[in-house]
Formats: sequence, C-alpha cells, structure tokens
Amino acid sequence: MFLISLLMIILVIALIALILYLSKDIKKVNDEDMAIRNIDYEVKYYLQDKTLLEKVIRYYIKNKSLPDNILKKDFEPAYCDYLIEKAKEALKNENFDLAEKYFDTFKDFSPGNPLNITKFIKLFLTARGLDEAYNLLKKILPIYGGNKEFYHSVQEIMQKKANAHLVKFEEEYPNPSPDELLKEYSQLIEIYPHRVYFIKLGDIYLQKEDRESAKDSFLRALDIPQKTDKLYKGTHHKLGMVLFELKQYKDSLYHLLEVLRIRPSHKSASSDLIFICQNLGIQTY
Repeated sequence: MFLISLLMIILVIALIALILYLSKDIKKVNDEDMAIRNIDYEVKYYLQDKTLLEKVIRYYIKNKSLPDNILKKDFEPAYCDYLIEKAKEALKNENFDLAEKYFDTFKDFSPGNPLNITKFIKLFLTARGLDEAYNLLKKILPIYGGNKEFYHSVQEIMQKKANAHLVKFEEEYPNPSPDELLKEYSQLIEIYPHRVYFIKLGDIYLQKEDRESAKDSFLRALDIPQKTDKLYKGTHHKLGMVLFELKQYKDSLYHLLEVLRIRPSHKSASSDLIFICQNLGIQTY
C-alpha cells in the first residue's frame, strides 16, 4: 500500500510539473505572438534581424497567415532571402531535394514581386546548371509568364535553353520538312516564347498556305512583352497582308497603318497600303 501511495504521489507531482512546463512554453509562444502583433513601425528594419524574422516565420507557419500589422510586401523579400540562404546551404551540402523544397516553399507563398523568386532560378543556374534552373523556371512560368519584369529577368535562361534545343534539332534534321519545323518551333515557343519564334511559325504556316494559323501566330508574336523593334514592325506588316488575303480588310488596314505610325518612311508598307486601298476602291493621295 505504501509503495502504491508513493507512486501515486510521484505521478501527481510529475503531472503538475509537466503542466507547469507546458504552460510556460504556451505563455512564451503567446508572449512572442503578442510581441509580433505589437510591432507598429519600421517593419522592414525589424525583419532584417534574423532572430526576429524567424519569430515571424514561426508565427506564419503556425497561423497560416501573417499578423495584420505585417504586410506581405514587407515580409516577402526578407522571407525570400532567408530561404535563399537555406537553399545555398542545402546546395553546398549537395542536398538538392531540400534546396528545391525551399524554392517550392517560397513559390507557394508567392506570387508577389517576381524579382524575388527569380533569385532562386539564378542560384540554381550557378549551382546546378541550365537544365536544373530551367526545370524550376517551368514551375513558375504559368504564374509569372505574362509579367514583363519576370520575363526580362529570366529571358537569358530561356534563350540559352531554346538555343541548345535548336542546335540539337538542326544536327538531327539538316533538311527538315515543314511539319518537322512546325513541331520544333512549337516546342521552342514552349521553352522561350520569343517573338522571332512566333514569326517563324507564322512563316511556315504561310508556306503551307494555312493563313488562319499564320494569322494566329503573328497575333501572338505581337503579344510578347518585348520592346518595339524591327520585328514588331515587320509582324504588323506580315499580319496586314495575311488579313487582306483573308478578306479581313479593316484589320488589314489597321496593321499596315500601325507600321507607318511607327516608321512613316516604311516604303514597302506604304506601297502595300496603297495597293489594298486601290483594291477596296479607297482613294489615296
């Protein structure tokens, strides 16, 4: 009986100690959460302190959201740099899966400023090479692909990957058929949606006398977020003539006039515009 009573007393004391210990930890977490919620100014400077940043990260992981007083735009760059350092360490230790996991963690937290997540792409390009960097890039193209800043920041990686793909194709198919070219340029567009590839695709469709597909390719070329250049003018010109052949006269005139708006001295576009106007019975001066 004495031993049983003694064991019961020991168990009660242990249980009380455990409750007090857990209460202390809960209070510590609650105090930490309260301190985070009470940050009322200079959040960016607060987040530059790694220890304090880790507290906010723990809060975010636990609550699946940031506290109301910390904006995502302030937290995101600090969180990105924190995960970048973790990824660098993982890559140094050749723990490539873990490094990619840090990338995925930030990908799931975004989208935000696209220039943050591209830091991971450039890190993997240096540490793992073109193919691995592009594999990460493919994961976020559907999210950021239409963003000009993102497009220009990763353009070099996409271009290198596309060039390597094209070189391999030219080695395997020294005299490609139109269908083989269509397949290749369709794949190049998936790798690197550059204006020149859409134009080339449109030209191939014209060779096959598929003007509707050519029109679609030229229209997509104009949608690429690149600076106005000679390709841009040339695409308007090609599109104007294709639309004329498709008897879409109003749109045809628009695209030829767009060439002249960009470059009033464009002789070929001027001649084609006069030709179309004459065919439509529109008087020109």
